[in-house]
Amino acid sequence: MKNLSEAAMTSSIKLELIQALKDAALDRAALLSKKLLKQTPSAGTGAWLDRTVRELCPQYFGHETRVAFLRSFTIEPVTQLVSAEALTNRIRTPIFIGEFNAYSQEIFDTKGHLRQFQPHLTFLSLLARSFVPEFTEFSFQKAHSPQAVIQRACEDLQRLFTAFLGNHTGLLIVSTLDYPFFRAGGIAESRHNTDSDAANGIAEINDIVSLIQFLLSDESKQICGTEIKIDGGGPINKYF
Repeated sequence: MKNLSEAAMTSSIKLELIQALKDAALDRAALLSKKLLKQTPSAGTGAWLDRTVRELCPQYFGHETRVAFLRSFTIEPVTQLVSAEALTNRIRTPIFIGEFNAYSQEIFDTKGHLRQFQPHLTFLSLLARSFVPEFTEFSFQKAHSPQAVIQRACEDLQRLFTAFLGNHTGLLIVSTLDYPFFRAGGIAESRHNTDSDAANGIAEINDIVSLIQFLLSDESKQICGTEIKIDGGGPINKYF
């Protein structure tokens, strides 16, 4: 019965949203889209929202922020939710997703797809143990010189940062995820065994959207050129 009532509520919200879009009631449509995504937070809902808004009310979007994801793991479902959350704030987010483990090529290529896309915001999303295999518990303990491993990793990252500063514009966010070894790699492939895991995933997506909103604010005009923020390995809102 619970599933039936939830399905009925979702259907009702969708019908209300469709009507609001047809009437060009933009604020109400934004409120209903947020309500729908909260009711059914999934990539499928995000795809439905995007398709419906574009078909019925092209003028719905008030802003556009181009977002790029360079990655070393499967991240597509997360990007769909990011777009959906941004949509509920009337922000269009064209998204570029780099090829798997091709982040170095994209950053160094001055004529590549990333350069052509010209993102306002770029996420360099790395799984720590794929970027530095020695960081796995077993191999790190067996490493001949842990300090040398760390030094090499820092130098590799610095080269990426320097190349990004020279070749691209916009804000670069580096997120190094390090889930326990028994899970699949990355946010999208992790098996959320507890409610807290799922809540943390949604919180990270909300943090991304909050950052997009900041970039559109008057305060963000104080940011000049490209800045580098490094995530300390936890939720995306932890920068130093």
